[in-house]
Amino acid sequence: MPSCVSCHADLPDTSRFCASCGTPLPSDDMATAISTDVPPSPRPSTPPRRVSLSAASSASSAPSSGQARFVPGTVLAGRYRIIGLLGAGGMGEVYRADDLTLDQPIAIKFLPPSYSQNEDLLERFRNEVKIARKVSHPNVCRVYDVGETDGLTFLTMEYVDGEDLSILLRRIGRLPEDKALETARQICAGLAAAHAKGVLHRDLKPANVMLDGRGQAVIMDFGLAAIAEQVKGAEIRSGTPAYMAPEQLEGREVTMKSDIFSLGVMLFEIFTGKRPADGASVHVSAAHGSPKAGPQSHSTFGRSAALDPLTERVLTRCIDPDPDKRPPNVLAVAAALPGGDPLAAALAAGETPSPEMLVKAGEIEGLAPKRALAVLAVILVLAAVSIGLGVGASSVDKFGFEQPAVLAHQSRQIVAKLGYPESPLDSGYDFAFDNDLLDYVRTHDKQKPDWDRIYREQPAVAQLWYRQSLQPMTPLWLRNELLTPGTLQEYDPEPTVPGMVNLRVDMQGRLLFFQAIPAELSHQPDPPQPPDWSPAFAAAALDPTKLTPTAPLWHTLASSDTRAAWTGTWPNGRPFRVEAAALAGKIVFFGIVGDWTKPPREPANDQPQWLGFLITLGLNLLALFLAVRNYRLGRADAPAALRFATFLFVVAIMVWVASGHFVPGYDLTKMLQRALATALNAGFGAFLLYMGVEPYVRKLWPQAIIGLTRLLSGRVRDAMVARDVLYGIGLGMVWTLVGRSADAFSAHIDGYSSGNVDMLSSAGTAFAAALTLIPGGIHTTFFFFGGALLLRLLFHWLGQWLHLPQALIPWLVGISFTVLLTTLESSNGHNTLFSVALKAALYAIAAVAVTRFGLLALMVAVVVANGMLNVPITGDLRAWYALNLLVGPVLLLALTFWAFHASLGGRKLLPESTD
Repeated sequence: MPSCVSCHADLPDTSRFCASCGTPLPSDDMATAISTDVPPSPRPSTPPRRVSLSAASSASSAPSSGQARFVPGTVLAGRYRIIGLLGAGGMGEVYRADDLTLDQPIAIKFLPPSYSQNEDLLERFRNEVKIARKVSHPNVCRVYDVGETDGLTFLTMEYVDGEDLSILLRRIGRLPEDKALETARQICAGLAAAHAKGVLHRDLKPANVMLDGRGQAVIMDFGLAAIAEQVKGAEIRSGTPAYMAPEQLEGREVTMKSDIFSLGVMLFEIFTGKRPADGASVHVSAAHGSPKAGPQSHSTFGRSAALDPLTERVLTRCIDPDPDKRPPNVLAVAAALPGGDPLAAALAAGETPSPEMLVKAGEIEGLAPKRALAVLAVILVLAAVSIGLGVGASSVDKFGFEQPAVLAHQSRQIVAKLGYPESPLDSGYDFAFDNDLLDYVRTHDKQKPDWDRIYREQPAVAQLWYRQSLQPMTPLWLRNELLTPGTLQEYDPEPTVPGMVNLRVDMQGRLLFFQAIPAELSHQPDPPQPPDWSPAFAAAALDPTKLTPTAPLWHTLASSDTRAAWTGTWPNGRPFRVEAAALAGKIVFFGIVGDWTKPPREPANDQPQWLGFLITLGLNLLALFLAVRNYRLGRADAPAALRFATFLFVVAIMVWVASGHFVPGYDLTKMLQRALATALNAGFGAFLLYMGVEPYVRKLWPQAIIGLTRLLSGRVRDAMVARDVLYGIGLGMVWTLVGRSADAFSAHIDGYSSGNVDMLSSAGTAFAAALTLIPGGIHTTFFFFGGALLLRLLFHWLGQWLHLPQALIPWLVGISFTVLLTTLESSNGHNTLFSVALKAALYAIAAVAVTRFGLLALMVAVVVANGMLNVPITGDLRAWYALNLLVGPVLLLALTFWAFHASLGGRKLLPESTD
């Protein structure tokens, strides 16, 4: 008993079709057609054989070898040996032959002799070869070459040993559902390959699709195929009317959407055994040869019991009379069929996929162990190289930072020696830099600065500010992007309360600046007591005998009745001034300034930023409008938006707790209220942004937010979430390497590269500085992603207008994104070729992240890069701050190994033993 070549099911001897899987069996007439007196050449390995029978579709049966123009054994063009005639029709004859040069079976298709004298038909025949050779796919019959013999033109192509769908459907009615779905996807894959090359088939029908010996669908006969832009005039109506789209029948246009219409009609026939309207949909006037009525809407045909509702929905869209309402491409048709990708199905239906669909979409298995290990290895190598470059470029160890608590203690001793021995109720301190001095060196030193010497000598670049008060100090300013309140600063709160003292010292504890606010009411002796400046000079380690008295220029907030000034020169030759003031013989001001020192209280010449204010206000109002609109229409993912807002609210509160200056009292209650208000502001802004923007991203670019949607749905351990985090860390480390390379290059030119010195002061300020990177990274990410989304929409529109391949659009988005942002960033100030190349590299990394890996990976990359580039790097592991600086890299390393482990999705790194 014979068996099916596809599923190996037992079949009766008289069977011509497998009842289990629908695979056709070699028919008697086919066996007769390929039986000849000349046996084929023996082959150790024979490739799958394919031949187009579409040329013979108009004949009731294949002619015998005696009717053929060429008898078996005939050798054509010194290369092709005829085995037998397979079929003949209006467009010529098809022969089974052997290619003696390549030793493989082929099919040869001849034009009729009368057609061979027609140059127009010959040109169409040659065009078939030219176009068909552009497409290479397992589900498309391969076309080899064109030739001539005895005045006849022929085409050589792949030999398919099978049966075309039209014959099969006439015999069995329709394919079983599972076989129909398999065949439909194969047809879609082959047609998509043609469309990817810009090639239209224009004559899709069951007679032009073969099922080979393995049951695989193969699209045949690209005789009417053409490049979309080349189809004009009467050529538009070429094809089979029963399968043609309305716009093609009417001679208006023929596009990929026209092929999708023909595909829909053919698939309907495969699934149900009949065309949507059983031939009644097209009526051609014999007098004019033009259609009087186009295909009807499928909704008028009535539902077929043999058609699955989901399949019916897809095919209904395919045969919609309006081309704009059909699926955007053939792959979308395949994805929308039952068992396909639900996300692609929703997009093919023109619908916005739901958040639940995004959670289920995409990859569900983890990364392959080899790939995960490769990414991990790259991250570790990049981290090691970046740290090595950072140690070489960092100036942290060269500043000689002393422990801030030690310098604060020395500062309190100086304050007491200057006449303020009272124990303060409140105090605070932090590191600072004399940025005015650094800018002055860069612009005024004629020779290349010796930065190592500048860091060590006076005047000091690295400093520490200290302040104390007899009353609680409640900061009023709002800091960073979260508007965090309550962080004590050098001048926040303003030093206007009696008893407040501000002071600066260098890393050796030498006095640089002192200011004390005296009491509002004092009993001043008459005449004023002369001040004793010596304690201040001693604290500053200056010899007043080597200074020259001069007229004072600087004023102070502290009331005074005596002012004085001196000039001198530092050992390196830089001049300086000492300004001092006293009240009732008590020093209230003492400061060392240079030509580079800018008055900190002088008003800036900045113009009102009305444009920026109006843009910010407009964007917020737009976000509010879109959020309300999306909520009313039921489009918004409110639960995810609430989780997103809650996350930023918690981050804002944690930043406040870590960096806030807390003194028990009523002011602490007010500070708590401000912290809650600003945290709610951050959360509400995130809520509006997500509610307003996310539905449009989900509709236009859903693949970019699958990872983020899964994370916000609570699937923290999801393999795809971990994969995006791992990729984001890798991209962030690439970004870091570029930034560290720039630091290594510019450290010798632009001065110090120390990172955020807040991370040196205390664990709390370091933790707050690290947390602040998260909202900053989110804002940067949405800025990048918003720009990329606009570019994607632009190129999508241009792609439809210019018929650009879809695969080209991400490349165009990435290149345009990089060029545009690099140009904008380089338009301000002086730029060297190196700086422009650096910016281009940084934005190219961002482009790769946003176009290839999506929103979550980009967020992680931005946060990692900002964190790594802001963490001070030290090469002295014995330094008192070394342990603090290792906290960030250690946490990042822990996150990396977690992401690596979770991204495997339970897969084993090593294969299990077979013992």
